[in-house]
This record gives sequence, C-alpha cells and structure tokens, in this order.
Amino acid sequence: AFWLLSKRDYSEKELKDKLYKEADAETICVVLEYLKDRGYIDDESYAKRLAEDYKEFRHYPSRRIVEKLCEKGICRETAKIIVEEMTTDDEASAIALLHKKCYTQSMDLPSRQKLQNYLVRQGFSYDVIHSAMRRIDNGEDV
Repeated sequence: AFWLLSKRDYSEKELKDKLYKEADAETICVVLEYLKDRGYIDDESYAKRLAEDYKEFRHYPSRRIVEKLCEKGICRETAKIIVEEMTTDDEASAIALLHKKCYTQSMDLPSRQKLQNYLVRQGFSYDVIHSAMRRIDNGEDV
C-alpha cells in the first residue's frame, strides 16, 4: 500500500480495489484503517485537489467534476459539497474550451454544431453553451 501511495494519491475505494488483487479482505481493512488514522488516505482532500485539477486544466463543468469524483470512489454527497465550495464558472470553462477549439463567429453552421455537440459531451448544459458562444460572438471574452 505504501508503494502505491508513493506513486500517486488514491481514494480509499481505489486503493481497496488495487489491494484486493494482492491480499484478503481482513488484511485490507486493517491496512486501510492504519493508513486513514495516520493521514495517508484522506478522500476529502484528495477530492478537492482532483476537482481543482479538473476545473483548471481540463475545464470541466461542475456536473462532470461530480461524476468524475464519483468514478474515483468519492461519495456523491461529498463530491457535490466540494464542487459547491469551489468557485466554478461553467460559462468561463466553456469559453476556454471554445477558444482551445478555435471557435470564431465566422464559422459555418456544421462546424458550430460540431462544437456545440463537443461541449454537450463534455457535460455543459445547452444554456451555458449558447451563452458562451453568444459572448464570444459579441466580443465579450472572459
């Protein structure tokens, strides 16, 4: 377990899943309790760091951040609280992704629709997408 944690942080669930390949359930429970008691595993701080990374570097919307944290084994309620505490601006994230994809007002309709579909797949709502495109079209970039 220490070797795994030396490589990167893990949620309790992720570490448990990794350890099930190597040990029995009773041993894993003892090891996880030991690691939690000494602060080697802290799902809340792990989730906060991960959520910030998703927001800053991947420009994920709030809804997708919650889903990604749940995939990592973080409780949905904890994930929602962490995302609510963050200052997330989904519209700014959508604008950043549109700039990354070289969106311009002069794009033809199929290209605009393709970008809209991309943002939907990323987890943005239609309202946020249209608002972000309108702001870029009007020259109100964030």
